[in-house]
Amino acid sequence: MKKKKPYAVLNRELKRIINPTIRIQVQNTLLEAPETFWAKPSSSSGHHHPLDEYTLGGLVLHTRRVCLVAETLIESFGLPPRKADIVRAACILHDICRYGPPKSLPCEQSRKDHPELAASMISNKAIAAAVRSHMGIWGITKPRTRIQWAVHLADVIASRDWFTIKPDIPIPKKKSKEEVPHVDYNNQRRSSYPK
Repeated sequence: MKKKKPYAVLNRELKRIINPTIRIQVQNTLLEAPETFWAKPSSSSGHHHPLDEYTLGGLVLHTRRVCLVAETLIESFGLPPRKADIVRAACILHDICRYGPPKSLPCEQSRKDHPELAASMISNKAIAAAVRSHMGIWGITKPRTRIQWAVHLADVIASRDWFTIKPDIPIPKKKSKEEVPHVDYNNQRRSSYPK
């Protein structure tokens, strides 16, 4: 029987990365991720995260939620495919060292230097920079680019304790203008888009 890759739980998020080189880089980095990434809760303090992330595997659930929010931000920021893939990759990898680097004794508390530790594992400079700045105003490195802001904002939004969306719910496909009803706010009635 073929052994399942540890990153299989993130296959849905990995498949969204269009560029195969970036996808393989992320998969290889996930193979080196500490066991704590796969097993620990998203927060060691019990603050800033939804309750269902305070269980075993909560950090992976948080990662999946960050990726889900990132899709909306990618669209809102109008990022081209290559930059969108960098955001997706950084969202997957942003917390891989939250409880310490690979091959070290795991910490019980989240490490404040986890963005730097994770970035040091990543060969792609743009992805590493986005991971390094994902803590925003609370981190050492502040976001400067739209890619970095997208990763930071996706993490902040997904970390709110009211955020309880399940990543297994499919993202609806974008509808064409012909499929979406037009609301005439002056008359408060629905009509179709003008052709």
